Amino acid sequence: MKKIIISIFLYLSLISSSYSKDNLSEFYFSYIFVKNCNDLNAFFYVDEGNLQTAKESIKNIENDYKRKSKNIDTDVEWNKATKKWKKDFESIFSMFKSLDEYSEDIAGMCKLYVLMLNAAGGSLDKGTTIEKDF
Repeated sequence: MKKIIISIFLYLSLISSSYSKDNLSEFYFSYIFVKNCNDLNAFFYVDEGNLQTAKESIKNIENDYKRKSKNIDTDVEWNKATKKWKKDFESIFSMFKSLDEYSEDIAGMCKLYVLMLNAAGGSLDKGTTIEKDF
């Protein structure tokens, strides 16, 4: 029960930090995290289908930021995200990759980042409509 509460708290804090800062680099960071989860072990952490959905989501998010702000430099935002990744998580993922060990904590974080990224990016997909079926 305690892990569930911690996971929910972490999820809510991730979403609120991304939305409150209105910062593209936070979404890029989420994508980098998800991609590295897939690289770590696609079976245990993020499978190919979820990675593909995350790619579509980050593209939707990026396009939305470009639409809202013509002056945004996506390369600068990407570099911020990669620096944060390298500082905070690259060594941890390298360690898990070399040990070939499963981590429930990493798996939980991977799922939360996938959920956050796809919730934000999926809501921006303007191409889908719901047709009246009655």
